Amino acid sequence: MKVNDATKTTWAYVYQITPPLSDAAASKARRVVDQENEAARGGEGSWVGKLIVEPGITRILVVSSSPEIRGEFNRKLEAALKPLMAVFSMTLPLALPDQSASL
Repeated sequence: MKVNDATKTTWAYVYQITPPLSDAAASKARRVVDQENEAARGGEGSWVGKLIVEPGITRILVVSSSPEIRGEFNRKLEAALKPLMAVFSMTLPLALPDQSASL
């Protein structure tokens, strides 16, 4: 999935979940991320999410062609995390520097 386009800005934001998700909870979150990655393949713009489990924290990195794209993912993920009593925060979308200018 192509996210960076010479005429468009690429955006990124991160969910941070502490304490880290258990294997079972991470599996549920991964399922939501995978489903949304699949759904995004046929939609407008570009969107990709990745679950990253590290000691002490779980993160979900989202990179997209718009800061508003895939809002449904946010709602589904937050609904999946709520019954797990997971404490999470989400960063604001951040515009990434255009890497094509330095090529």
